[in-house]
Amino acid sequence: MFSEREIVAISFPWDAWPAVLAVALLFRLLVSHTLRSGILLALLVGQGIALALGTDFRWNQAPWDGRWFDVEIPEKLASQPNLYLSIGMQSNSYIAPFLPRGSGVVNFAGGYPLGPDGANAARVRAMIARSTPHLRVLVAGKRIYEDSALTLPRQSDVDDALRTFALRVDMSDCETITVRGMRPTVWRPLDSSIPPPPIPSSGKLRYTSYLASCRLVADTVDESREMAARRAIDVVLDRLEDACPALFQPRRPQTEHINQVWLRFYGATDLTAWIGRGEVKFASAVRDTRDVFVGREDAWAKRPLPLECGRRNGTYFARLTKAGR
Repeated sequence: MFSEREIVAISFPWDAWPAVLAVALLFRLLVSHTLRSGILLALLVGQGIALALGTDFRWNQAPWDGRWFDVEIPEKLASQPNLYLSIGMQSNSYIAPFLPRGSGVVNFAGGYPLGPDGANAARVRAMIARSTPHLRVLVAGKRIYEDSALTLPRQSDVDDALRTFALRVDMSDCETITVRGMRPTVWRPLDSSIPPPPIPSSGKLRYTSYLASCRLVADTVDESREMAARRAIDVVLDRLEDACPALFQPRRPQTEHINQVWLRFYGATDLTAWIGRGEVKFASAVRDTRDVFVGREDAWAKRPLPLECGRRNGTYFARLTKAGR
């Protein structure tokens, strides 16, 4: 395994290739040996200064030496092993060494959803059955807020994700894990109208972030209507994938239902397709983040719609043909 210093050293030539090309071009253009040597020396000195001044700090402007981050576990969590069901694109598994022996962390919703069907979901259900009643959720944020607070993360959004495994949050039993040295994030569901909070900094470790954790209890709400809605949504998203297999890869990921939006995340192409307010859309989290409208849900439910789609100038595109409008 490489250390952080080794990774930086190995990746530097890729970052510096324009300078290498510039030096080669100067050698071709400048016939004077003295002038070429002087320019080369100046470039080397400049790169040396950049390395000397630019490598004292890590990505979060904290020094390389000393403790990189510190995790403060509340006493209640430090004394009782629990199974933590983590929500979000980040697994938050870095806290595992700070938890008591016998604890576990499962990132079931976010970058790679694990339910409600298939072998992964069956494995998670077995872990839940074995760990009950010592079950807790783990989500980025100082606490889980009631919906009336209009602050993220919201209780209803967390419960939406947990409903996959027939669980819900017990708001009477919540704790906060404090992490110093990690850039803070707050879990924000797709299409949420609530803006994320500002990012504060703190001390030598620069940042202070939080993970909210609440006890989980069984959700006794009848899920038959949601399961029927899920089957209808899956038909629409399956047809979208089949209409443009180059964009939506890998095929048939698990469908999530959060914040009144049905969505699928495609890790191979970094795209998210979703259905909300009767519209079918997709967007990229790393390229063009604008929503791309590809038709109405009811139209896709009736029949597959013809799409023109692909990748142009590094950006994925899709649009309905005239026959599909």
